[in-house]
Amino acid sequence: MAEGAGYSVLHDPDIAPGELAAERRDYGQILLEDRLRQVLARLNMRLPAEALEDAFRKIVRTEGATPEARNRAFQH
Repeated sequence: MAEGAGYSVLHDPDIAPGELAAERRDYGQILLEDRLRQVLARLNMRLPAEALEDAFRKIVRTEGATPEARNRAFQH
């Protein structure tokens, strides 16, 4: 389904920590940060690098004491 929608499918063993094509330092790293940065840049080509980095920080480090509060803060 994902491939039919234009997405490429990668399997965890191929991009797992310690592998040649690893996309995260360890499994505690939830977001694939390089991919997030690439998507932000692709979707916002006219923004300066500082604005893209600010957006990245806001996505990665949402404020709130609980997961629910962080989710609410992210959505607003």
